[in-house]
Amino acid sequence: MLDALGHGLTTLTLLRTNPADDPLAALAAEIDRTRPDLILAGRRGRGGTDSGLLPYRLARARAMPIAADAIAIEPDGNDLAILQSLPRGARRRLTLARPAIVTIHEAAPPARTFAFRARRSGTIHEKPGIPAPSPTDNHEIRPYRQRPRLIAETTQPTTAGHLMLAPTPETAAAAVLAYVEQFRGR
Repeated sequence: MLDALGHGLTTLTLLRTNPADDPLAALAAEIDRTRPDLILAGRRGRGGTDSGLLPYRLARARAMPIAADAIAIEPDGNDLAILQSLPRGARRRLTLARPAIVTIHEAAPPARTFAFRARRSGTIHEKPGIPAPSPTDNHEIRPYRQRPRLIAETTQPTTAGHLMLAPTPETAAAAVLAYVEQFRGR
């Protein structure tokens, strides 16, 4: 976390919550208090019980627009011009009204050069977060059970073919014609 200060941020606010608590309430309260124009988020969860849905839940709770997989962000008056990464290397330009939440794609340019002096001169404000039970506590946990097969078994017997190693063209053509003749009368 200290490294973010070395990449250009001047201050960080750390909301301390219990690891078992849902961070949504603490983040929503801090956003209501500070009113940021832009909130950057990671693209996926970091492990454990993380689902990667926190940015989307936060956008819904605060009625903010969200853009996923950004590789470039530029201010455009009161809006944000975003270049979004799509599958197969495609790109799309979006315009989002501020305030907005943006998740960053791994194809985005690397962070700014690290500056040790900026890291040392930055400040971190620690605040207690709002305790909120995790919504995953309401889920039922059951052992895995085998699911029934949904594909019906075939009733037709399978026919074995003939393995031909380096056949002559005439022999291979005769085998193909014999195989096709089996299905012609059906």
